[in-house]
Amino acid sequence: MLEPLIAFLVAVGILVFFHELGHYAAARWAGVRVERFSVGFGRAVFAWRDRQGTEWVVGWLPLGGFVKMAEGGKEGGEDAPFFDRQHPAVKMIIVAAGPAANFIAAFAFYTGVAWLGVEEPAAQVMAPAESPAAAAGIATGDTVVAVGGERVDSWTQLRTRVLSALAGGASSVEVRVMRAGEAFTTLLPLSNVTLDPERGEPMQQLGLMPWRPPQPAVVGRVMAGSPAARVGLQPGDRIVRVGEEEITTWEGLAEFVRSHPGAEVRLVWERQGGMQEGMVTIERVRERDGREVGRLGVQGVEHTPTTVRVRYGFWDGLIRAAERTAETTLLTIRLLVKMVEGEASIKNLAGPLTIADAAGRSAKLGAAPFLDFLALVSVSLAVLNLLPIPILDGGHLLYHLAEWVRGQPLPPWVEAWGLRVGIALLALLMGVALINDLMRWMG
Repeated sequence: MLEPLIAFLVAVGILVFFHELGHYAAARWAGVRVERFSVGFGRAVFAWRDRQGTEWVVGWLPLGGFVKMAEGGKEGGEDAPFFDRQHPAVKMIIVAAGPAANFIAAFAFYTGVAWLGVEEPAAQVMAPAESPAAAAGIATGDTVVAVGGERVDSWTQLRTRVLSALAGGASSVEVRVMRAGEAFTTLLPLSNVTLDPERGEPMQQLGLMPWRPPQPAVVGRVMAGSPAARVGLQPGDRIVRVGEEEITTWEGLAEFVRSHPGAEVRLVWERQGGMQEGMVTIERVRERDGREVGRLGVQGVEHTPTTVRVRYGFWDGLIRAAERTAETTLLTIRLLVKMVEGEASIKNLAGPLTIADAAGRSAKLGAAPFLDFLALVSVSLAVLNLLPIPILDGGHLLYHLAEWVRGQPLPPWVEAWGLRVGIALLALLMGVALINDLMRWMG
């Protein structure tokens, strides 16, 4: 637990520093005096004052930060070193510089990933029968080389392009596939795929998974209350027969179970060198498109898929970093819009526990995966801060825009009520995210 916490605090510190550095740099450019630059809140564990009079602070609660700029009320004109005396356009530049810095940081992190190179699952896929991918003509062992006309080098790129099309409301996406040296193009249907974690990860709903060599039907996990649990299956058991079907691979087991909903069959498995058997009724499950499939309630042992090393040269790395920053930004915005419209579940929101876990896992994998994680969260932080919620940068941008249009600041009571609403909305978002975290941990 300590490693994820340390990785999380390091990540938060880095991203908050870049965000506040954006505000600080823009304020200095505008001639506004910065009184305090703080990473973290509460009592200072480190403090230093520079020649310009800015106090640089690290607070004991490292879950945010702020830049405190000098304000002079009615003293001086727009050339005075006070934030509140600046033209609204200048205020907007200073406010927007924080999220802008996070976008720039994401670009820098993605550039590091491109130059260092990272091991990623290959874009070679597994596509079980009776899946949307199989219906589109994609088969196990095929390699996807392009999605929507854009080149694909790895599973990560394949997933990102498919999710972007899904979040954009597309009913299908064009996929170019290589099979035994021959290329063909097909349309992958997306209309029955939903952004609801309870339905499973979207790629799983499509029936697409990273390819791996055929695996024996060894049980890795048994779902409580499932047919597998009732018949007595345990992790480590190797299933060798279902009904009259001899089982040699996990893929064969999965295809048989999916195609026999409601069937009562004899299950034979090996445990510690001995054979056991029992009668089991395969559970009926209705998918979103109305199709009925079978489910046994077991998961296989995790196996590492085939990987490729994705690495770019100097200029190609910069181009790829810019593309990834744009892709991640657009995908994040689309997912937020889908959640607001009710077309994507709010269960997609991740809180500090999930982020800390991801930080710890990426840090263990090395510098490039950790930079990749930082880039993703940096984009998320930038987009979140641009939401029109009064307590966030997006809300302050609205205030200053209104001041520009009106020719004078908004009445104090408007800002006071906006602050209350902003705190309530932010608390609600954080509460939902934390509940999602707890549900993931318990599930």
